[in-house]
Amino acid sequence: MIGDLVVYPVSSELAYVVERDCRIELTTTPNSCTCCTFRFNSRHQPGFRCRHIEAVRRVLGLS
Repeated sequence: MIGDLVVYPVSSELAYVVERDCRIELTTTPNSCTCCTFRFNSRHQPGFRCRHIEAVRRVLGLS
């Protein structure tokens, strides 16, 4: 668990991220996420990382 996020690694390049209250399950990689925050901000800020990407990167030892 990273903060209020639960990270379920599937492989070295994919994880499912769920908020603690189980509202939404997101498909997340070290560089992309299905959340609205990432989809909106990544268009305007190349290299943007949402909190879900940061959590996956921590679990996978990439940050």
